[in-house]
Amino acid sequence: MSAYIIKWLAVILMIIDHVGFFLFPQQIILRMIGRLSFPLFAFLIANGYQHTSDKKKFFFRLFAFANILQLPSLFMYLPVNVFYTLSFGLLSIIIFESKYSEVLKFACIGGILMIAYTLGADYGPYGVLVILVIHLFRNQYIYMALGIWGLSTLFYGYTHIQNLAALTPIIMSLYNNKKGPSMKYFFYLFYPIHMIFLDWLSGVL
Repeated sequence: MSAYIIKWLAVILMIIDHVGFFLFPQQIILRMIGRLSFPLFAFLIANGYQHTSDKKKFFFRLFAFANILQLPSLFMYLPVNVFYTLSFGLLSIIIFESKYSEVLKFACIGGILMIAYTLGADYGPYGVLVILVIHLFRNQYIYMALGIWGLSTLFYGYTHIQNLAALTPIIMSLYNNKKGPSMKYFFYLFYPIHMIFLDWLSGVL
């Protein structure tokens, strides 16, 4: 399974989740299925770190798009989008793999978690740590699943549907280390468009 296929699967799962959120909030099964989406995007961020030659450029591209996507919130209420979380997770990996002292790494990553929490970014500190856990346990899928489960339990509780995210390493284990066709900017555009459309549709139904 290439990164291209995993990205499409993540997009489909995200659509199912958001359809449940906007249109059918009483259908909990849709939200349960949707719990598998974010960890797959987190995997793609961690995998992108491994295969991207210019990691700083990768971060600034994600962070710039997060800010562009957030601009309309100057005129209307919009939640803090998930691209902040993805970029913060990538930055945490960059810092973790840097030559900084362990104390400085811990302090910087702790600061990033505080920023994610203060901003109220989608998935917040939990999302940042999931990205970091996936990076730390790449190719060790049992440990990765335990890490995601532990974080889900810590942040959401033992009985929360977010614990289903721990199933995603099963999908990640099918990755064949191939990129597949490029769709670098597709999700950047698709994410806000589908959110706006579903929000509009929820208002007219």
